Amino acid sequence: KNDKETLIEQQIIEEKEIAKISFKRLQLVRIYDDPHIYTIDNFLNKKELHFFDNIIMDLESRQGFKKSYIDKSTNNHSFDDSRTSQFVHFGKCENKMISDIEKRASELVGMSIENIEPLQVVRYQVGQFFDDHHDLGVLFDDGSVELPKRSPRRVCTLFLYINDIPAENGGSTRFPLLENDGKDYLDIQPKRGMAVLWCNIRRDGTPDERLGELVCML
Repeated sequence: KNDKETLIEQQIIEEKEIAKISFKRLQLVRIYDDPHIYTIDNFLNKKELHFFDNIIMDLESRQGFKKSYIDKSTNNHSFDDSRTSQFVHFGKCENKMISDIEKRASELVGMSIENIEPLQVVRYQVGQFFDDHHDLGVLFDDGSVELPKRSPRRVCTLFLYINDIPAENGGSTRFPLLENDGKDYLDIQPKRGMAVLWCNIRRDGTPDERLGELVCML
């Protein structure tokens, strides 16, 4: 091999090494470079997944899920056709299992546990969806994002998957403004126990409008 080929191979190896970050027992894999998006396999362990399985089974048996809503900048909630999923909130540090997950999330993003929003489970059944939206604030048709006038302001998002979903069934977290592998969007397919992490703001603190996303179950 000539020097040029060797240099290219070294660069490829370095890029692959940079794309993986170890944090305690977790390994973050950077799947998108600009903006940075990471996946974390096995963020939820088997015991935690079993805990959520039982909670969901109980909620379904007594119809405990509530209709999802959208936060508005006018300090109220909106129920409309752009979001048809269902959800349930957990209390802050509701029990040891929830506290452990909140603590792990806070350590991962470098914030105190008080700054971590209470966990919630969102359920998407066949035909349900959450249309184009942005986790930081209100996403307008021109692509701009308005910061909410009240907390929480979601500086970053840590999204956890409880189920495996085959690609043919939809259910992916789609970023329609991020090109990937020849497509004009980036899809992240749910994998049981996996987490996805991204930052909703740019370095200067302004909303990163590129991170609008949508979810749809076919």
